[in-house]
Amino acid sequence: SGFARGDGSDKLSFELIVQADEIQEGDRVVTSGDDHVPPGLLIGSVENIQAGQAQLFKRVRIAPALTELRFADILILRAK
Repeated sequence: SGFARGDGSDKLSFELIVQADEIQEGDRVVTSGDDHVPPGLLIGSVENIQAGQAQLFKRVRIAPALTELRFADILILRAK
């Protein structure tokens, strides 16, 4: 698990991925449901991974599933 955020380009940065975590290019990245977002929503797919022995975390870039996304315009309804 990790944290995805915009990196100022058309890609996302997937952060806090420790070297021991198994992740491959092409893997689908989905929401975990550990916050206020429902689980299983597609974020995108892993495009590039940089791993190094001297670094604690891998550098992972995600190609987003949606290219025109404005979070202020999203309303998620949850059944009670």
